[in-house]
Amino acid sequence: MKSYFLTSRITICAIAALVALLSPPTTDATRTIPSGTDLLRDQELLRERIGSREWIFNRDFDPPTEARAWYVQEVRPITSEETTESYTEGARMIVEQVRENPGFSMLLFRAAEYFSRADKMDDARDTFEEAVRRHPDLRPNPGIYAFLARSYMRHDDEEKRVRSREYFTKAMENPRLIPDVVGFLGYTHYRREFHLPAEFAFRHATLLNPDQEVWNTPLADALRAQDKLEASSAMVQLILRSQPESQELWLLLANNYLGRERIDEAAQIYEMLLRMGKATVESLHLLGRIHINNENVELAYNAHREALLLQPDQNARELLDALRSFSNFGAFEQALRLIADIREHIERELTREQEVRLLTTEAEIMIAQGRGEEAVEPLEGILEREPDNARALMTLARHYERDARENRAHAERAKELYRAAMELEDHEVDARIRLAQLHVRLQNWIEARDLLATALEMREDPHVERYFEQIEQRVRVYEATGR
Repeated sequence: MKSYFLTSRITICAIAALVALLSPPTTDATRTIPSGTDLLRDQELLRERIGSREWIFNRDFDPPTEARAWYVQEVRPITSEETTESYTEGARMIVEQVRENPGFSMLLFRAAEYFSRADKMDDARDTFEEAVRRHPDLRPNPGIYAFLARSYMRHDDEEKRVRSREYFTKAMENPRLIPDVVGFLGYTHYRREFHLPAEFAFRHATLLNPDQEVWNTPLADALRAQDKLEASSAMVQLILRSQPESQELWLLLANNYLGRERIDEAAQIYEMLLRMGKATVESLHLLGRIHINNENVELAYNAHREALLLQPDQNARELLDALRSFSNFGAFEQALRLIADIREHIERELTREQEVRLLTTEAEIMIAQGRGEEAVEPLEGILEREPDNARALMTLARHYERDARENRAHAERAKELYRAAMELEDHEVDARIRLAQLHVRLQNWIEARDLLATALEMREDPHVERYFEQIEQRVRVYEATGR
C-alpha cells in the first residue's frame, strides 16, 4: 500500500508545546509552536529557553571604558531599531572597529548576539568563537552553546558535526540543561532525517525528565520514518488525549494506518478531519483515491472537489490524475463534473501541458460515450500544435478505428495516427499492438501477425503472446484457404 502514502511528507516536528527547553521546568502550561517552525533557529524560543539573549552574562561583560562609550554612542542608537538590517549593521560596525582597535574585542560578544538576532548564524558563530579565543577567561552563557551547535549541524562536513557535539557537551556543563539539551540534540538529528539517533535521544531526554512531553510528537514521527508504525501509532494516540484538535497528529496516525494497510481506518480519519474543517489538500486527494479504489466514485468526486475548493491555486496534477482514474473506472459522470469544476475555478492557472491533459481526458470520455465526433476537433487541434503528443494520437486513432471497416478514410487515418505514435520511443510497442488490432478488425491477418511479432521482440508480454498465437493460427487458415 505504499502508493497511499502522503505525497509530501507531514511536518510534525513543531506541534507539541515546548516547556523549558534550555531552561528549568516551570508551572506555566505550554506554548504551541506554529507548524513548520525550526526550533533550532527561532529567536523567541532562544529568549524563552535561556532566559535572555545575553551571549555573555552582564556580570562578566566589562569592556574598557573607551569601548563601552563608543558602543553606547555609535552602535546602540542603530540596534535600538530592532530590525534585521539594524542588527546586521551594528554587528558589522563592531567587527570593523575591533579590526582597527583590538582593545575593543570584548564587544565581539555583542556582535555575535546581533548577528544571531539578524538570523546570520554562521556569522554569529564565527564572531562568538573569535570572542572566546580572545577572552578565554570569560564564561559564556551555557545555553548559547546548544543554540550555536545548530549552525554546525546543518553542514554535511564531519569536522563541523564534531564541533557541534563539542558545543552540546559544553551546554551540558550545566546539569539542569542536560535533559533538554539531549532532546535538542535529538531534534537536530530529526531535522536531518537521522531518525534512529533522534529516537534514542528523545527517549533518553524523556527518561531524564519524565514530565517533559515536548519530544513525544517528533519521536512518533521518527518511529514512523523507521517503519515502526505500531509504536508510532501508540505514541500518537497517547498524545491525542491531550491534543484532540491537532491536525498534524491525526494526519500522522492516518499515515501510520496506511502503512499498516488499515485503509478504512485511515479513510475514517480523513473524513473526520473534513468534518472538523482541518482537512488538507493532500489528505482530501488521498481520501479520493481510497474511495475510488473502493468503488465509491461519488465520495471520491466529493473529496477531490473539496480539495479543489480548499486551495484553488494548487498544482492541478492531482486533479488531472483523479480525472484519469475516473475515466479508467468508467465513472464518466463524475469525471465530467470534475472537469467543469476545474474549468470554473482554476482553468487560467493550468499550464499548457495540463490543459492538453484535460482536453485529452475529456475527448476520451466523449469517445467512450459514443460522442466521438465531438472529440475530433479538440484532438486535431492538439495535434496541430503538438504532433508528437502520444496520448492525443492514440485517442484520436481509437475514434477513427471504431468504424474502420465501413469507412475506408477513417481506417487510413487511424493507421496514419498509430504509425505516428510508433515513432515515439516510449509508445512504440503499445501503438504497434493497437495497429495490429486494427488490421485484425480489417482482416489483414499477415500485417497484424508481423506487427505483433515485432512488438514481442521489443517487449515480452504473455497476453500479447497468446493473442499472437491466435492470429498466427488465423494466418495459417488464410494461407491455406485464401479466406
